Amino acid sequence: MADEAYFAENAVFPGLEEYDLTSKTTAWIGILSLRLRKLDRMLIEFYPGYGGSYAGAFNAFLRVQYPHIFWGTISSSGVTKAIYDYWEYYEPIAQYGPPSCITAQKTLVDVVDTILFKNSTNLTAQLKTAFGLGNVTYDDDFANVLFVDASGLSYWQSLNWDPAITDNTFYEYCDIISNASAVYDNTNLSSTAAYLIKEAGHNATTALVSQMLNFIGWINAEAVVPCAEEGLSQDQCYSGHNATVYAADDLSQYTWRSWDYQVCVISILRVETPADVRSLFRCTQWGFLQTGASVPADQQPIISRLLDIPYEMLVCNYAFNITAPADVEAINKYGGYDIAYDRLAIIGGEWDPWRPATPQAYGYGAKNRTSTINEPDILIPKAVHHVSLQLGCVSAHQVGSSANGLQWDENGIFGNQTNSTFPPQTIQKTQSEERHFVHAWMEEWREERCAREKRDAAAHDVLR
Repeated sequence: MADEAYFAENAVFPGLEEYDLTSKTTAWIGILSLRLRKLDRMLIEFYPGYGGSYAGAFNAFLRVQYPHIFWGTISSSGVTKAIYDYWEYYEPIAQYGPPSCITAQKTLVDVVDTILFKNSTNLTAQLKTAFGLGNVTYDDDFANVLFVDASGLSYWQSLNWDPAITDNTFYEYCDIISNASAVYDNTNLSSTAAYLIKEAGHNATTALVSQMLNFIGWINAEAVVPCAEEGLSQDQCYSGHNATVYAADDLSQYTWRSWDYQVCVISILRVETPADVRSLFRCTQWGFLQTGASVPADQQPIISRLLDIPYEMLVCNYAFNITAPADVEAINKYGGYDIAYDRLAIIGGEWDPWRPATPQAYGYGAKNRTSTINEPDILIPKAVHHVSLQLGCVSAHQVGSSANGLQWDENGIFGNQTNSTFPPQTIQKTQSEERHFVHAWMEEWREERCAREKRDAAAHDVLR
């Protein structure tokens, strides 16, 4: 934050060196303000300081910590509340995902977990072999492949209102695992699937056997085959217990190591998909360990309960020799759920998996807010992550099946691409409100600037 503040106070822009564009004379709304000359008049162009998620939190913190430098900021899906054990990440998915998909997912998790928790060497080996992952040594690694690394659930956060931006893998996955008929050519495993289902205490109905086969088929396509094609062992692809790999600290590791030490640490080896992004967690300050073990006992989790704090902390242990819990107070001292300030806008998505860590985490400790021009608070219905300057997408498939509409931000379209329904009305409304309150903020700044100039002029006359 101090770097941003220093930049705002000392910035000099190439080609505009003759102008003082620092925060001393120019309204900085977050990160950028630019003054341009036109027709021999000085016009002020304001670019809102906008950040989403991690950057959204820092935009909020900047306004609170440096109010004399940053005139206003917009925090979209800003995770202002650091949470060490963030099992709540999956709550919005379980609550707002297609019911048939979530029901199937919970059942499949229970089948796998029940078998693994029996600690039967033979039964566990049969389970792993059925999924084609017989060479994954550790049970928690196996569960991580099934329910995080190769799971379609992890793509929920990648849904977007713009068909050119969205990734519909989540819904493709849901359609497959909730299908009561076999989708893949693996019916030769029907008897094995039925046996495993019964061993887990469930009735091996035709529908459930088909869903189990479909789950096996998905994992084969997303995890087993890609790993084999890379010529790696399954432990090389998917083990979080490889201390040697995480200890590597040469310059080629900068793509994950420098960022992850400060903020996130990667709990799996490969960082290629949104599923990998989900498995980022924080070692030093933020926490956000996305566990299944901590889901309340009276709830069925949608990821394995084998994914607990010790497992999620392995990379912290191996890569940085960090064994203590994250110092979340280092972040939460800036306000957490209660962060608020004049000209600090809070924007969020109703369906965002990060919402439980934002000021809009109603039901988790955040207080209800009243939205005003001075302190805007906008929760966009049926939106996922980063929800104000852009939206989320609704494909024809989603409208016709389970999505029922999603909208969020951080991408836009040209004016000639818009119509009455695209972008969605909720996004158009949000963007209109943003323009309105930013304009009001700027009018307030102009009034204060004029008053200050008059005072300075009067003082100068007195001195003369």
